[in-house]
Amino acid sequence: MAQPGNPPPTPGDGQILVYDAAIGGVIVCTASTLDAFGNGNFPGITVVTHTVTGTLVASNLVTTTLVASTTVTSTVTNLIAATATIATATVSGNGYVSTLVSPNATIGTATISAFTNAFPTVNDPNGIHNFATTSTTPGGAAGVYYYLPGTALQMPNPYKAGIVAGSAFSWMVTMSKTAAGTGAFNIGIYSGPNGSIGDTRLVTQSIGTGTAAVDSMLLCVDAMFTTTTTMAWSMYPATRAATAAGFGVAFGTGAPLNGTVAVVTSTAGNIWGLGYSNTNGTAVITVGTQKGAAFGIT
Repeated sequence: MAQPGNPPPTPGDGQILVYDAAIGGVIVCTASTLDAFGNGNFPGITVVTHTVTGTLVASNLVTTTLVASTTVTSTVTNLIAATATIATATVSGNGYVSTLVSPNATIGTATISAFTNAFPTVNDPNGIHNFATTSTTPGGAAGVYYYLPGTALQMPNPYKAGIVAGSAFSWMVTMSKTAAGTGAFNIGIYSGPNGSIGDTRLVTQSIGTGTAAVDSMLLCVDAMFTTTTTMAWSMYPATRAATAAGFGVAFGTGAPLNGTVAVVTSTAGNIWGLGYSNTNGTAVITVGTQKGAAFGIT
């Protein structure tokens, strides 16, 4: 029998249709085998149309079409739906879906608060990583910023939890310069959709006043979110040339370079990375190692 107001699917050979009030849908039971007279063996059932109008509790629900048109409280362990149409429903309460497979999901004006756990919470133990495999010479023209693509860290899109208090970035870069290029040597922290200097430079920090001397540097940069929109950062440059020479880093000056960014827009899919520039002259800047990691972001 069909559910009132819900046209049943057309049965094929070796199928029977049954309306099950317990789950509120039409179920089709397909024979696993047919004998010479068309008599079937029916070991199991598959829900082919499921219209949810009240409370749904199921450990496994396999449905061709899931339709929710009124307020629904759902607790489902596994939901597999070829087509899920949730138009004006409010799916709320203690609903939980551990596996949601729906190639064609239409979510109109629905409020799907019950499906907030559709994907299990992940503590991100391995983080987001990037690195460069070869050394490069991005450039060193005066006053021009150059992006370090090996430091680019792409955020999830969409976010599950996003950037939260405690989310952190960490970068390490090795650089060397020729006996050219003077003035402030600046490091920038970027965020935006491009992974280039076209993104927003959130931080511009001089690590010292450079001189026309050969130098090499190990630069470590950390950034930690204290709230969802406030970021604290630190930079730790270490160089081989004499103090205040080459890249211009002065030795023994105490605390590392640090600061905060009060308003950060942590858009899903944004790319976070580093860039640099020297102020005067044209130095040949060779970048050996580039790597970055982000933690606590889902």
